[in-house]
Amino acid sequence: MKPFEPALSVIDHDDPYAVAKANWLNGLPPGDQKSIVRNLIRLGFNSQTAPGLAELVLPENRDLLTDIARKVEQGDTPSEAELAVLARFDAIIDARLDAAFERADQKFRNTARVAAAGVAIVLGEAGAMFVYQSAGAEVLLLGLLVGVIAVPVAPIAKDLASAVSTAVMTFKTIRR
Repeated sequence: MKPFEPALSVIDHDDPYAVAKANWLNGLPPGDQKSIVRNLIRLGFNSQTAPGLAELVLPENRDLLTDIARKVEQGDTPSEAELAVLARFDAIIDARLDAAFERADQKFRNTARVAAAGVAIVLGEAGAMFVYQSAGAEVLLLGLLVGVIAVPVAPIAKDLASAVSTAVMTFKTIRR
């Protein structure tokens, strides 16, 4: 969203990303998050921000987008051709926001997986030392092995537990 900071700064000069961060942290569905950010960008689209935004999105229509922003500020209705350019501008912003949100989600998932792996290894080590009441090399190696094996098994176990739960519910339904 960094390229759209000038428009977002119109909404909140001190923290232009505050709304996006709050929605992300509160788990708002991604489609709603993107829609809100797109609307904030449109709210911040004015004659001052239009040239910079246009340069990033539709450089060949920079002057036209600036004129459209002025028209909107003055309460004039853009022409059909201007509305078409504005729709194209919005579509490009949507595509960039989709990519940004997907990339952010991917980074979050990867970070969570690395953190989960670290926790699994630490718990494997702690469990091995607790069970064997020792911190010898073979105990530490066993704990490491258990932790490393636990990393890919956790999502499988979750899916397996969900599948078993679904199967049980299905059999209960069929039995009635």
